[in-house]
Amino acid sequence: MLQTTFAARAMPAPLVPTGPRGLDALRDRAFIDLLRAYRCHGGLARESQLPGRCGAPAGSWPIRFEWSGVGWLPLFQFEPGTLALREAPRRVIAELSPAFDGWSMATWFAEPNSWLDGARPVKRLDADLTAVLEAARVDRFIAAG
Repeated sequence: MLQTTFAARAMPAPLVPTGPRGLDALRDRAFIDLLRAYRCHGGLARESQLPGRCGAPAGSWPIRFEWSGVGWLPLFQFEPGTLALREAPRRVIAELSPAFDGWSMATWFAEPNSWLDGARPVKRLDADLTAVLEAARVDRFIAAG
């Protein structure tokens, strides 16, 4: 009995939360990271906030993901004011879409990318579309296997 107690105490706590609550915590953390990353690039909007303003039916957005039962859209992909789809994001999305879902795409644009010398694609999009497109091609190839 003493050995069992000692063995249980010697086991390190898992570094990644496990079980349904742990997965929810990781997903919540990832959403907060997306909120922060997109703050300087127009932010995120609930899907329900936009359909009447841009004339597109719900669910037809290029980058759309769900969190906590709500559809979310990164606003960098739209022209300010009109909310028409911007050309540069549309081209990169076309490169990624065969291998990436909405959540993965939103994360790809927001995270530092080694092919872009650690810059976030959303930040380099307007300054160097060619490099961002090349990074998207490479990452799609890697993701697709």
